[in-house]
Amino acid sequence: MGFGDSTTMVAGTPSAILQTSKTKLPDFGGEHIPLGRDETHRAYPANRPLTLGIRPEDIAFGGETGIDAVVKVVEPTGSETHVAVEVDGRELTWVVRERVELVPEQRVKFSFETSKVHFFDQQTQQRLSA
Repeated sequence: MGFGDSTTMVAGTPSAILQTSKTKLPDFGGEHIPLGRDETHRAYPANRPLTLGIRPEDIAFGGETGIDAVVKVVEPTGSETHVAVEVDGRELTWVVRERVELVPEQRVKFSFETSKVHFFDQQTQQRLSA
């Protein structure tokens, strides 16, 4: 995804999407995502490694702007649909609560509200308070 010195993983089925980054502003394929003035990450030194977490249900797809992705798997599970996408060679999964008309290899854009971002201390794995 163009994260530089970082990793991306999906935890559980999936309960969170985590991106490990050593920067204050995550880099999604060259796009910096401003997180606002009062966000927790601003209280920590720039070189302190933090983990950025975004719950799959907080990711939205579609629209004219966002981060480019390619759909890999669409898995309806009843009341929601799990969508696996690839971004710059990395796989991410998000949860959609409504019916979606997506097919493998379809190009889409996704985004998320920065107010839904969570930060964790990489050493202790503790969530940092906002």
